[in-house]
Amino acid sequence: MVSWPRSARLYAPAYAPTPQRTAVRRCPVPATAKTMFWLTMAGLILVTAYSVTIGSDGWLWFTWVVLGLMTIGTLAARRT
Repeated sequence: MVSWPRSARLYAPAYAPTPQRTAVRRCPVPATAKTMFWLTMAGLILVTAYSVTIGSDGWLWFTWVVLGLMTIGTLAARRT
């Protein structure tokens, strides 16, 4: 096993990290975006159940995809 000299070891900071330095700032998601997300997931479940029981309908899936894209756009716009 190779023994590295002390000067070659990884640099350790001289200060102890504080919660302010290590914490990641998170942008709060508004309640409307959360509601839209859960409605989109409920829509996915309903469209899937409808497709399994009655048969697939292209317009249902198209509508769900548009709703999903709108939800992603809402969440992404809020994070910037």
